Amino acid sequence: MIKHSILFLLLFAWMTPATYAQETVLLKGKVVRSETLKPLGLATLVYPNKSLGFEADDTGEFSFYLTASPSDSLEIRHLGYEVLKISIAD
Repeated sequence: MIKHSILFLLLFAWMTPATYAQETVLLKGKVVRSETLKPLGLATLVYPNKSLGFEADDTGEFSFYLTASPSDSLEIRHLGYEVLKISIAD
């Protein structure tokens, strides 16, 4: 089975200070195929530290808030694609 790569486009990240060295972060962006840059609809975005999951819409776009520390990571998953793990600080 061939695994394809996912390219994560972070269009906008907005951070505001919160208590205990954590930040409220707005993550807004689009998940696309790395080979063609076409949208990858219904991808799952997982925040493992809090056992949370979010889903991109059918055009690959998403928008949600997280309370996270800069060392946390986010995973982007889709059936038939390699899992992409990125740092929240990126």
